[in-house]
Amino acid sequence: MSLFDNIYQNELFGRRDARRNSNSTPMIQTGGNYFFNIAGQNEIVKAWIPKVTSALKSSAATLVDGKTKSFVMRGEQKERKLADSIAAKTKEEYGAIERVSFTFERHGVFVHKGVSRGHPITSPREKIEWFNPVIERYVPELANKLAELNADAAVDATKMKIR
Repeated sequence: MSLFDNIYQNELFGRRDARRNSNSTPMIQTGGNYFFNIAGQNEIVKAWIPKVTSALKSSAATLVDGKTKSFVMRGEQKERKLADSIAAKTKEEYGAIERVSFTFERHGVFVHKGVSRGHPITSPREKIEWFNPVIERYVPELANKLAELNADAAVDATKMKIR
């Protein structure tokens, strides 16, 4: 169960308060006087997604071997170029973006791992890690911004207090 699930469950059973501030921004109050700013978190995540999507597309665009057209037909299935297929989706729970996922053509995984038909993972084929390095570069930025926004509420929610 995530931190938000715990807070929401506690709010349902009356142990913690969920309120809206004067601007009707969703806020979840934890045990003390601290609030999680859900709208602020969502804004940070929504601003982060296009930067990462663009970086992933740039990384995938460096892969010049492969399709010369914008797509190929594999039987009944249309397969696009990797860079053109990258998109982001979010999942919300209780009004807060809980998950960001990036979708792309499945051959992107094969390129990243260095495998393909006739080249099992143990045979020597060059891996081209186009995905993980981009994510590793941008996740700390997101984590730091979210931490700045909700530092006091997170500490209070986990009951880590100096007395």
